[in-house]
Amino acid sequence: MRVVATLACRAESTRLYGKPLQQVGDRSILDRIVSQLRGVSEIDEIVLAVADTPSRNAFGHFASSRGLPMIVGPERDVLRRIIQAGDEGDADHVVRVTTENPFIYTENLSELIRHHIGVKADLSTTTMLPLGCAVEVVKLDALRRSHEHGSRRHRSELVTSYIYEHKADFKLEIAKPPENLRRPELRLTVDYPEDLIVVRGVEHKLPSNSDWDLKNVIEILDEHPHLIDLNSQYDDARDFLGRLR
Repeated sequence: MRVVATLACRAESTRLYGKPLQQVGDRSILDRIVSQLRGVSEIDEIVLAVADTPSRNAFGHFASSRGLPMIVGPERDVLRRIIQAGDEGDADHVVRVTTENPFIYTENLSELIRHHIGVKADLSTTTMLPLGCAVEVVKLDALRRSHEHGSRRHRSELVTSYIYEHKADFKLEIAKPPENLRRPELRLTVDYPEDLIVVRGVEHKLPSNSDWDLKNVIEILDEHPHLIDLNSQYDDARDFLGRLR
């Protein structure tokens, strides 16, 4: 079973331009994600799924400088891009990470991938984490079914929404993290300028770029509640993935 991480990349957001390429510390968000994923031995390859927009050249430069393959696909049909990236990597399963999330939860990712393959799941993820930390492991055939049977909305950035809305047709495995990490009220994604201020503030207080885990990140937020307050007005932007039970 071949496992490929597929990273959907686009810079043209009207809320905050160039989100994946924004700097957090001395690296871009995308660079941080790639570094974290390269530490997971169960991932065979990382492929960028780049939108066919003017920013594709910037992502092309990033990919070539990091030795990563990439595909260029339709801007709005993000699901199609993810499938194309999976095909590029000859994947049986893809690891889906949203590229606006600098603090993804990789602590259980090896175990999650092994379990996902072992029980022949269609989708596996971890629930109750801060928004922006969850990772999904998805069978590529399940994404093909989603694209074939879903609507335009299901093919948007809500890549796996068809699967969650049709649970009876798919095998889902939902893990729960340790109790101290079950903090879905926290927001660690980068969608607005305030979000970027928050994650930069957290990164500044981390011991180093290579010596941290999600426990450290949450402790920093609890010690500095003003950071939590900075983006708390965007509670309406929370998606259902962080609220799974």
